[in-house]
Amino acid sequence: MEVALQEAKTLVVVDDEARLAHALRLARGFALFFVRCNVPFYRAEVVARLKRMLPRPIVEVNLTDEPEVYPAIARAAETSPHPSVIFIYGLEAHLPSADRERAFQTLRGLNWRRAAYQRLARPLVFWLPEYALGLVAREAPDFYDWNSGVFELAVPEPVREAVLVEALVPEGEPFSSLPVEKKESRLRLLEGLWEEYGEEHPAEQQARLRLALQLGDLNDSLGRYEEARRWLTEAWRLADALGDRRSKAQTLGNLGNVYAHQGRWEEAIRMYGQALDIFRALGDPHGEGQTLGNLGVLAQDQGDWAEARRLYEESLRIAERLGDRAGVAQTLHRLGLLAQAQGDLEGAMELYRESLAIREYLGDLRGKAATLHEMAYIHRVRGDLEGAMGLYRESLAIEESLGDLRGKAATLHEMAYIHRVRGDLEGAMELYRESLAIREYLGDLRGKAATLAMMGQVLLAQGQALEGIRALQQALEILAGMGARADAQRVAEILEYAQRAVGVAHE
Repeated sequence: MEVALQEAKTLVVVDDEARLAHALRLARGFALFFVRCNVPFYRAEVVARLKRMLPRPIVEVNLTDEPEVYPAIARAAETSPHPSVIFIYGLEAHLPSADRERAFQTLRGLNWRRAAYQRLARPLVFWLPEYALGLVAREAPDFYDWNSGVFELAVPEPVREAVLVEALVPEGEPFSSLPVEKKESRLRLLEGLWEEYGEEHPAEQQARLRLALQLGDLNDSLGRYEEARRWLTEAWRLADALGDRRSKAQTLGNLGNVYAHQGRWEEAIRMYGQALDIFRALGDPHGEGQTLGNLGVLAQDQGDWAEARRLYEESLRIAERLGDRAGVAQTLHRLGLLAQAQGDLEGAMELYRESLAIREYLGDLRGKAATLHEMAYIHRVRGDLEGAMGLYRESLAIEESLGDLRGKAATLHEMAYIHRVRGDLEGAMELYRESLAIREYLGDLRGKAATLAMMGQVLLAQGQALEGIRALQQALEILAGMGARADAQRVAEILEYAQRAVGVAHE
């Protein structure tokens, strides 16, 4: 069975695990094998069978959490019995598509250390998904060409379909509260599944479409906007080939989200506008209402409050007509944010109360926490710091009970501000540090930048000018890298003022 991997040459390519077992029985001293397997669950099944088939021990090394590749493999070889075979998993974790420099260093290390691998005098079996195997073949040819065999183990269709169902998150469920390592793990699983599906049949194209949509959303949640757009563009292509107009609209909406997260308002509006046209042509009022709400958020962010209100109210009418109470609550919440931005605090509070009542009735705890959070802000602006802190604590308790780390980080950030206003700078810094740790854990770049910017200002107030400037510079670098121009400009202005002040102090 032939398989092409970017023109990489292989000595043996089979789809029979019995032949793989035969090759491992014959291997003596150093031998290098690659096994292409895209699904870790199926890999575990195959390995269990191989352990029963082979008369020699199998030692397993998982590189996923290892800082370096070779030392982990060398340790396993040095501590294992002489006839052992070393099975190596997780090399793909060291080949991230979003960090080309790290991937390059890993691949270069394979080439440079190939003689060291040979001196381990053990059969080494690297289990890799197809995309990672292709990278090794192309970019580490000196190492790859020493292989004694490349084996392809196709995942049986029932197993593949079961893993696909398990791997895909239900539509509308956010990735935002998953920790970084879980996002990375899911990313690798979905990328592996992507390779299991071709495009010869509509059912396979449909599976690839669903995978591409989620890979786009995952990369978006990690702040990897170029990768997110690449996957979503692929999703759009597949939806177009399938004639699936609803998925085209969904993809355009998701692209709009990516552009909005970068502060690229014009591109976001264009994507949302195209999605809106399709939803209307399809007679899909739910998609239409959601997209109108997203356009309203953009209008509000740009300061066009009249347009934001018009869009929110149109979205609200659709949600009410559909009996979509969750949609009504969300839009009332957004109208509250708009009233708040315009200085109508009483109007905002009334809208939040309406939203809160619906969310409590629906048992929507996440939404309830978000609304309590905004009600706390109004108390804070009015000078009722105790009332604000009480509502933040209530919001925080819900977020902690749900494991909503993203919401928790935001609430800790706001509680820190109250400590700052009260003059408790140490208390503020403690909460900012806790918020920052969570945001780093989640890979929430925008949140991380916001907290670093606030920490910088507190450090300046504490007389720690250099540390404060350093925190502001970190925030600015993140925002500039994201393309969040408006936020970057605000931080740049604070930084410039701080640098001038320090310059004056030094003089």
